[in-house]
Amino acid sequence: VGRAATKVTPTESSAAADSIVAADARAAELESKPGIQLARRYISDSDIVVRYRALHVLAEKDSEFVAKHAVSLLQVPNDTFRYEVCTVLATAGRKDARAALESLVLNPVQSRNPNVLRIKAVAALATCGNRDSIPVIQPLAQGSYLNSLTGTAVRSLTRIAKDDPTATAEVWRILIRSFPEQLEDTPVHARYCSAVAKSVNAALESVTGLQQ
Repeated sequence: VGRAATKVTPTESSAAADSIVAADARAAELESKPGIQLARRYISDSDIVVRYRALHVLAEKDSEFVAKHAVSLLQVPNDTFRYEVCTVLATAGRKDARAALESLVLNPVQSRNPNVLRIKAVAALATCGNRDSIPVIQPLAQGSYLNSLTGTAVRSLTRIAKDDPTATAEVWRILIRSFPEQLEDTPVHARYCSAVAKSVNAALESVTGLQQ
């Protein structure tokens, strides 16, 4: 995580420099004393580097706190920061974060790498989502086999069906239409297309088993 470059006027430059020095000191404090209480204090810091270090500490030592505050943390306009929050949610399975994750999938605002942000959010929806998440994930499960988002979406739909048996028929119908068609006769395309086809086949076997 780095600070975005910001233009300042000469009269502002001294104050800006002082602010960066102070932020560096807080970041160094977190690095030397990575405790939960200090991280909780700095998780709302004005400096993104400090905030990210605080998040990293909490993700390792107090993931429940991150999961509990995930909805507000997902609003932080920094990709790496939001990746970390999504990773925590993928394990925590907080249903109250579902809407925020779906919003990121549909509109990854202020993201410099929206595809990766979607991948992380869709992966978290495997445990945080429910049947209402299916329409959000469906088009992604039928995307390009060259995009790892496609396989992630297939796996998340399968997990949702596993957790909610009433969704199995709907997920099955989506998966049947998710087998990719190879677009170019090259080793790269063959490898990626085969990988997604295997993922869809495994998902169908899982969902079909749930239907029996």
